[in-house]
Amino acid sequence: MMEFEELWVQMKDMANSGKEFSTIGRRTSFRPRLIAGEIEINSTKAKSRQMITKDSARENYKIFIKLKQEDRYNTSNYTQTWDKVYVLRFFKEILME
Repeated sequence: MMEFEELWVQMKDMANSGKEFSTIGRRTSFRPRLIAGEIEINSTKAKSRQMITKDSARENYKIFIKLKQEDRYNTSNYTQTWDKVYVLRFFKEILME
């Protein structure tokens, strides 16, 4: 399994790519961008500025690595942070498990 620090660097690189992503359930799409070392989420459904911080990504990663393979992308398993839907899309893109 990839170390969190390496994963976080790749998440920031992806946020700078200008690519549009869909959430795991494909209910909404979003275009992230990097602002002051955090990832801002620009979603059609987001009514306010939403950010993925390094700490929130780390908390979700701690949950992610403890789950069985088949449960990793089920958002109901994540309760720690509000941004779980967006964070998991990055994890899936990077780790491709």
